[in-house]
Formats: sequence, structure tokens, C-alpha cells
Amino acid sequence: QAGSGTVRIDGTIGVLTAGIPIDLTLSARDGKPLASDSLTATLDADLTLRGPADAPAVGGTMHAKQVDIGIPEKLPSSVATIAVRDPGRPPPAPAKPGPAVALHVDLEAPNRVFVRGRGIDVELGGSLQIRGSLDSPRAGGGLQLRQGTISFAGQTLKFSRGSIGFNGANLADPTIELVSTTSSTAYVVTLTVSGTARAPKIALTSVPDLPQDEILAQLLFKRNVSALSPFELAQIASALASLTGVGPDVGGPLTRVRRALGLDRLSVGTNASGGAALEAGRFVAPGVYVGTKQGVSGGGQATVRIDITKGLTLQGSTSTGGSATGAGGESNGSGVGIGYQFEY
Repeated sequence: QAGSGTVRIDGTIGVLTAGIPIDLTLSARDGKPLASDSLTATLDADLTLRGPADAPAVGGTMHAKQVDIGIPEKLPSSVATIAVRDPGRPPPAPAKPGPAVALHVDLEAPNRVFVRGRGIDVELGGSLQIRGSLDSPRAGGGLQLRQGTISFAGQTLKFSRGSIGFNGANLADPTIELVSTTSSTAYVVTLTVSGTARAPKIALTSVPDLPQDEILAQLLFKRNVSALSPFELAQIASALASLTGVGPDVGGPLTRVRRALGLDRLSVGTNASGGAALEAGRFVAPGVYVGTKQGVSGGGQATVRIDITKGLTLQGSTSTGGSATGAGGESNGSGVGIGYQFEY
């Protein structure tokens, strides 16, 4: 037992038998096999390790209770790695290969897979099939967007679709695709996050086609660049730096506050009327999310979301007074609805 998690191993190892056969069963509850700045996971697992000692196989299922994937706030500097060897010394002996451990593990993560950083705050869910070997694991399947936003320059945009793919990709560096579309009377602006978790790329496009600074001017201020004040132009420059990852850290203080309060979601943005708004919430039970959206006018909205089955969600909300809207730009009100998400 380590911390709040428990791990139990049962079975046999045939020390006096040819091939040293292994037959072990591992059960983990609230285990944390991964814990770093870029990836943290809490999961339950029921796994087996069977076969001869020189070529065992790991099989079974894991259920992810929560996974946090961090996107670097700044792009790392490129540093060349140069192999160095002292002259006259023989090269080091190659390392002896370890046992070839085959993998046949299924990972279920229906929700609570969070990707955060660079203003991005999204929740995903799905399933993975981990195959190959311990030295060279391969992952199939992927995760689909449940909800999410991106915040920059005082604006919060909702993602309309998104996914994280593991088809043959490195488990620690999956591919990302998140899309947010904003429409006005004159333009349709699309923000796309693509690439990998370690090297994400954020791009802005529009219809009709505009330069990047003009797109941001329309997105943030609904005006042309030529009509902006010096302060607004500075905000455009700051937004470009945040999107490209070469400027100051974004979202760092908010991330520390969210962790200190024990929340799964905390975002600050603007509502439909241009006022500041705060959204906060957490999962109180598996598949049950409780949150609140609060505006500066004093009104707010409480939200409860229950994941009934895969893709089927029951959501209820109630207004707490005032005329505030949430951080994502949704108007307050009371009601109950059922949503279904079809993944393809």
C-alpha cells in the first residue's frame, strides 16, 4: 500500500522448474503508476503476468479514474545532443537485453482525462488497446472530446470537436486535434490545436482568408486592425505570443489555484455581454460532475452532469439569480436535457 492506493500481487514463480514459469495476478486500486509534470494517472487494474521468465506476457484491463496531461506553457529551446567518447577508450559494452515482455492490455477511460496548458482546458474519454512489448509498446484507439475551452487575451472559446489519437503513437506523446469555430456576420474563424502533446501547434484560419493579426482583431474586438487602439494592439501581440508558446506563461496561476482548491475545472473568461465570469467544478463521484458558473453581476448557474452510458449524458442546470452568463458564453436558465455524442 502506497498513499491512498493499494497494490496486491498473488501467484507463483517456479524457481525449481525449467524455464522458471511465472503465474502472477496484480490488482491495483487508486494506483498512480505515472506521476510527472506532463502526465499523471490514477487507475484501477486487474492484470496477469504469465509465461516463462525470459518471455512473459502481461494481460488484463485497467480503468483510468483520472488522467492529467500537461501541455508545456513554453516551447522548449532546441538543444543538440552530441555523443562524447574519450579517445583511446573502447566503446562501452552494449546493455544486455531484458526479458521480452509482451503486452495485451486494454485501458478504459470513459471520462476525466484532462489536457491542460497554453490556455487549453479540455476533458476527454475513450479506450485504448496497448499491444507490442514492454520495450516497444504500441497503442490503438483514442479519446474523444467531452467538453473543453481555450482561453487567451481575456477570451474563452469552446471546442466543438476534438480527439487524442494513439494509433501507433508513443503513449507519452499522442497526437492532438481540437477545433473551435466562431462565426460572425462577415467572417468564420477556426482555431485548431494539432500536433502532439509535446509539440502542439495552434493555428488560426478564417473564411474569407485573413492575416493572423487581422483574424485576432476580428476574434477579440470585432474590428479591423487599423481601428484598434495601442492597448488593443498590445493585446493582439500578447495573444500571438500565447498561441505560439514563445511568450510569458499562460494559465500558470490559475492552474495552481485549481489544484489548491481541489477542483477538476476552473476557468476565467468573459460572458456574452462582455463581463467577467468564472466557472468551477469537480467530479463528486464517477461520471457525476457538479459545477457552477458565476458572473460579476451576482447571478450564476449551477450545473450537474451525469454520464449514463458511453456517449449518453444527462445534464441539469438551475439559475441562482441575476442575469449572468457562464464563462463559456452560455446564458443562464433552469432545465434538464439529455445529450448523445456519436463517435466516428
